[in-house]
Amino acid sequence: MAFKLDANERVNVMEYGAKGNGTTDDTAAIKAALAVLQSGVASVLVFPKGTYKISGPLEINKASNIYVEGNGSVIKGGRHDLFRVQDSSYIEINRLTFDPAAVPGTARFLRGIKLSYVSLCQCQITNGALAYFYSAYDGDPIDYNDKTFWNQFLKLDRCKATGEYRVDNLVMCQKTNNIVITQCLFEKATGDGVKFNGGDSENLNLSYNEFRYLNGDGIDMFGSGRFLHIHDNYFHHVRGFPANLKLSGDVNNQGATSYKAWFVRNRVEQNALGLGLANGKNILIQSNTFRNNGVDPVDGTMYSHLINVEESAEDIRMIDNDFFDNHTKQAIVTLGQTGTGVTLHTLIRDNRFRNNSAPYLLYIGKSDSTANRLIDIVNNLFDGFVDRAIAVQITKGNVTIRNNQFVNGLDAIRLMTIGSGVRVFVRENIAQVTGSPLVNDTSVNPTEQFNSWNP
Repeated sequence: MAFKLDANERVNVMEYGAKGNGTTDDTAAIKAALAVLQSGVASVLVFPKGTYKISGPLEINKASNIYVEGNGSVIKGGRHDLFRVQDSSYIEINRLTFDPAAVPGTARFLRGIKLSYVSLCQCQITNGALAYFYSAYDGDPIDYNDKTFWNQFLKLDRCKATGEYRVDNLVMCQKTNNIVITQCLFEKATGDGVKFNGGDSENLNLSYNEFRYLNGDGIDMFGSGRFLHIHDNYFHHVRGFPANLKLSGDVNNQGATSYKAWFVRNRVEQNALGLGLANGKNILIQSNTFRNNGVDPVDGTMYSHLINVEESAEDIRMIDNDFFDNHTKQAIVTLGQTGTGVTLHTLIRDNRFRNNSAPYLLYIGKSDSTANRLIDIVNNLFDGFVDRAIAVQITKGNVTIRNNQFVNGLDAIRLMTIGSGVRVFVRENIAQVTGSPLVNDTSVNPTEQFNSWNP
């Protein structure tokens, strides 16, 4: 992030009386140094190496062009925010660690309101949350008709948040525009790693982060989101529902959807669940690895599915993903959209399902009778399954199963419940299974062409 510093004067907190010895209360001294920066006389606040004890939040209000140089120093505090920043821009905080009281509480490294061009770089917090980009210090007065963004152009770079199971969400954002979260570690929260909670958020980029040992979700989009780039992250030992990426409407903002999201090249391993997509539109899930998921990493509970696509999720594309050694009670992927009066497209292409344990690898569930579902299952490998690879229950729409390979399993395809107007096309597939390549329990005959069944 580029800063336009108007003054080069450096303010050393020790020159204003801070001791940095871990026992003296340095709050007043640090606030006096901050006041100099806010006056515009200086632009750089320096914390020499040490541990600085504070007894309350440090405030930055209506300021710009402030650079905080931490030098790896530790701020020792209680159950309170470290920085409260409001109506400010071009603020950068580097190499500070916040160590709040080790008790359940609401300690946050940064709580910001109406910010722009603010970044945390190589900062850490123990026993607390890293950042809350929020609407107010107290309460939650969201105006859902207000389409402006409260916070924009924010960056978290090489930061670490360890909640030690004493805080809920490690990062919280509301009505946020243009945020980058990269190379960060989020662990040990009672809730989510990163949560976008209510209102609109857009242009969100989360890359090369690690999410681990969370009791909530890795990333939760709870409201309207647009242009979500989630790539090259590592999720493991996450217990929440659905564990890694959750796209859902907000109960206070009915009809909210996530539009244009890319979940690409992520590693999803040893989690309770995988992805939950409800009301999402134009979602790409590509080149990810899903391994050894489906069972709670703490209490051993087995869940019904790994990926659940439901409600009015539309234009969902799952391409070139690896699913192996996952274990669920019902299916690895469930397509259960129940939208009303809409056309819902889903593409499952070029994926590899290997050695997964579930009654079905891909389950197409019943839909609302007014939802027209168009589902294409093309060029996938289903290798090693205990029951059926694909099960179809659909009341309206078309299903095409083409150019797939089924090996080392019982039944390849089972048609369970199909509406009279549904068309099913089964073409150019190869099956080498111990049971039946195609089991039809319905009165509707599929169109079969050029398949190679148990050669």
